[in-house]
Amino acid sequence: MTVSLFCFLVAAKSRGCLDETRSANAAARVVVMNPVNETSNRADTVGAESAPATAISARGRRWILLILILGTAMSSVDRQILPLLLEQIKRSFQLSDTQLGILTGPSFFLLYAFCALPLAVVSDRISRRLVIVWCLAAFSMMTALSGLAPGFLLLIILRMGIAIGEAGNVPASQAMVGDIYGRSQLTSAMSWLYFSQSIGTTCGFLLGGFLGQWLGWRLTFVVVGLPGVLLAFAAYFVLPQNNAATSHVRASRLGTNVVPLKVSARFLWSQATYRYLTLANAIWAFASAGIAMWTAIFIGRIYKFPPAQIGMIMALVIGVIGAIGLSVIGTLAQRMDRRDVRWPLWIVAISSLVSAPLACLTFLSQNGALAWLGGSLLAFVSVSTQGSVASTVQMLVPPHMRSIAVAIKHVVVTAIGAGTAPLVVGIFNDVLAVSYGDQAVRYTLASLSVLFPVAAVFFYIAARSLRSDIDRAETWEETANS
Repeated sequence: MTVSLFCFLVAAKSRGCLDETRSANAAARVVVMNPVNETSNRADTVGAESAPATAISARGRRWILLILILGTAMSSVDRQILPLLLEQIKRSFQLSDTQLGILTGPSFFLLYAFCALPLAVVSDRISRRLVIVWCLAAFSMMTALSGLAPGFLLLIILRMGIAIGEAGNVPASQAMVGDIYGRSQLTSAMSWLYFSQSIGTTCGFLLGGFLGQWLGWRLTFVVVGLPGVLLAFAAYFVLPQNNAATSHVRASRLGTNVVPLKVSARFLWSQATYRYLTLANAIWAFASAGIAMWTAIFIGRIYKFPPAQIGMIMALVIGVIGAIGLSVIGTLAQRMDRRDVRWPLWIVAISSLVSAPLACLTFLSQNGALAWLGGSLLAFVSVSTQGSVASTVQMLVPPHMRSIAVAIKHVVVTAIGAGTAPLVVGIFNDVLAVSYGDQAVRYTLASLSVLFPVAAVFFYIAARSLRSDIDRAETWEETANS
């Protein structure tokens, strides 16, 4: 609640600094609606295309980024409290690990896949602010209502609502960052956006552990869900009302109000870097999602820690150490990008490769100290990959395809990763429990480590065509018109 009230004050304070943004957007619309001739239209287009980067002051961009960071953090809180509450939910409804896998995997992906592309289209063609505000409000309310679920089936339906936040909020937020930051600052800004996930993860684990132990899982959902509604209210006043001028102007140069979805999808498929990057991210996400969703249960079953202590461990390892890794490696990737645009993806490939032995050390070690060390290093290197991946996606497409590009990638990544990995881990836990009992989760999670080197190979392949694909994205309008 404190965070949301702070956001409200931020909204009131920063509304004035965004007036210039709205004026710039209005000027850009005049350019689109009143072309004089081809020569002047092209000249006006150049001016409009620079509007998002120049019309919004540095202070205005910081306020916008702050709200996007808080919104992304809030969505992480709502999702990350669930692993800390799974054992309580299991006892309340007498569930198996497979049923827990359904609750944490397919139930999320079904609604996510249904909403992702429509919300991305609304974000690109109508308003990113509209999508962000309504998605924040929707998934916050669904989180709060989850605590009132009388049975397992209704809990699944309510938890599916959390997917709305990820399906709409993440692509629109990343696209808005791409609108207001130039290429020289994009990786750094996107890393901060992903840094907020670490903040939300830390808060989610702490709240899930302590509130879950003191209040129970039902009240915990209610307490962490309601503040997001106030955050959505703040976002309404802080975020710019319209999309970047480039989206409208560039689309108009093609002789139409909007670019058809099939045209965007065809262009994305033609980008080799986008195809391999999406595949690599999906493989990486399968291993990471399985580990992230079941590590709390692993700690509880293997080391017999209470929920509050598990929450502290998860917050420190994944939240704090993961955030440090994201900052350090994200900064390194930004600096190396100045030497060669492929370096961020090379760093991601190296991080994925190193993650494999660290995962084995974490889950197979019989020594608690070594397991702690392995888990800390794993969080440090693995979380850091996503800032570079997100910024690369923004560079591979024209501005009016940004939300759609993120949404398509997220649908694929979620289908393979968060949508199926928790369920697969749950099934294998139940199968192996016949022979290994509580130790089954140890071997299931360790087996996921084999996927990290596979992801590293595809990240490296994606980097090979990055330069040419960025050039194709920058000249796409001219090519489409010829």
